[in-house]
Amino acid sequence: MKKVIIIGIIFVVILLIAVIGSILVSSNEEIKKVDDILSLQTKLDDTYSCYGYTIDNPKIVVDPYDNAPLSALIMFETKSASRVKVYVNDVFLYEEEDDTKEHYLDIYNLLINDNKVSLVLDDKKYEYDIKTDNIEIDLPTVTVDKDEILFVSIDNFLVGINSNNQVVYYLEGFTNNVIQLSNGHLLVTTNRVNNDNSYVSVTEIDMLGKIYNDYVIFDGYKSLSYQMENGNYLVLSNSVLEIDRQNGNVVHEFSFDEEDEWLSLSYENNQVVLTGKSKTIYFDYDKSTKDVVNEQNSILENKIHIRYGNYYKKAVQNRFGQSKETNTDDLDINLLFYKKVDKNYDDYQIEFNYEFDRIVVSKKKDKEIYIILDKFGERKVYNMNSNKYYINTVNLSGRYDIYVKIDDKVYKTDYYVKI
Repeated sequence: MKKVIIIGIIFVVILLIAVIGSILVSSNEEIKKVDDILSLQTKLDDTYSCYGYTIDNPKIVVDPYDNAPLSALIMFETKSASRVKVYVNDVFLYEEEDDTKEHYLDIYNLLINDNKVSLVLDDKKYEYDIKTDNIEIDLPTVTVDKDEILFVSIDNFLVGINSNNQVVYYLEGFTNNVIQLSNGHLLVTTNRVNNDNSYVSVTEIDMLGKIYNDYVIFDGYKSLSYQMENGNYLVLSNSVLEIDRQNGNVVHEFSFDEEDEWLSLSYENNQVVLTGKSKTIYFDYDKSTKDVVNEQNSILENKIHIRYGNYYKKAVQNRFGQSKETNTDDLDINLLFYKKVDKNYDDYQIEFNYEFDRIVVSKKKDKEIYIILDKFGERKVYNMNSNKYYINTVNLSGRYDIYVKIDDKVYKTDYYVKI
């Protein structure tokens, strides 16, 4: 009996030491949180109102969502329901579809620096000078047909070029796979990437850069998409997925094991068509069978014929889906004898940020590094095999102290993350 009591006391003491020790060595500084763009845009939406403004003295906000500097939002009320015509630099852009007293006019196709925007209401013209930021861009030599826009990625921006070789669109944080949807919005690729360099999501935005729906693709997105007649999206991941536009659910999945440089995705004659540089795959939509045709196909430029209109909406923004859990390493790392933060650790210039759904770790030296997330009763080890590494927070919960293993030494970073 005494032995049982002694063993119980020893166990309690060890437990207390472990708990107290974990408190004593707990990290002091929470890693920097990067605000979710959806939350930021929702806050901006709350500040935009047409009430109290007139067409003679409207509220004008250039770059209303802080990511599309060649756009503006004009807001005002009218005493009676009416429709306004919009001209940008003397070129007709659109007329409002419905009579309304509340006017929220999205203004796009603005040029760099000076612009004249004209509104026509009841045959009377109202003019406004709108100045955009000076943007220096080295444009490629391109040929663009009239009324089309060519989208290219330049320095982490999505750049739209018109037939006069002028920049008329400039969007931060997205890449150049663009399609225009039936509602006039754009479906674009976010530039957030996974550890395998696939993209995290595909996003529905308007010409102002406002996000309406963000669709996170579980296995990553390979930058090809298409809108079907039923409104759903075809997207390329490790397979071709049909995504329900309303809720982000996967409706159909078309699997394949062929490899190619994939160029386009479409839906024709009840077939999903995936076109590559050296082959085309036809998936029968109803039977999920496929036919592979070996043929040479040309690389397509991302030119689209923009249908201009008043597409801005006061709408709730949604994010659907989630990324898969980041793989852990089974390396057994002992944290009892760690090396405290010192100049040797700082020399590796490792930075941590928290992007609302994942931890982002950056390093500047080409060294094999392991990241350890530790809390009482749980330890996660990740092999950081690139200079920027992402740890998705799926199945992580609570507060974790952060350690790093470099060569044969373990360092306590003095950072923690709370999930």
